Amino acid sequence: MKRLNHTERGRLGGQRTLARHGHHHFECIGRLGYEVTLERHFNSDPDAMQTFLNRCRHSATRYDARSRCRVRSAQVLS
Repeated sequence: MKRLNHTERGRLGGQRTLARHGHHHFECIGRLGYEVTLERHFNSDPDAMQTFLNRCRHSATRYDARSRCRVRSAQVLS
């Protein structure tokens, strides 16, 4: 039998979790992850998180270590 690499093992594990627990399980853990991230890193401010995500999504010219994403200008999150 072929030995699986970590990517294949992860994919199979995800498929097995889906089969056991269904889509609702993934929705719940995704929602919880969003809420925890919002609380820990954005002071429970969804607008601040959205601003951060928008800055990270734009094509950019340099990596900003403070915001951990690529940004267009020298201006970073305050």
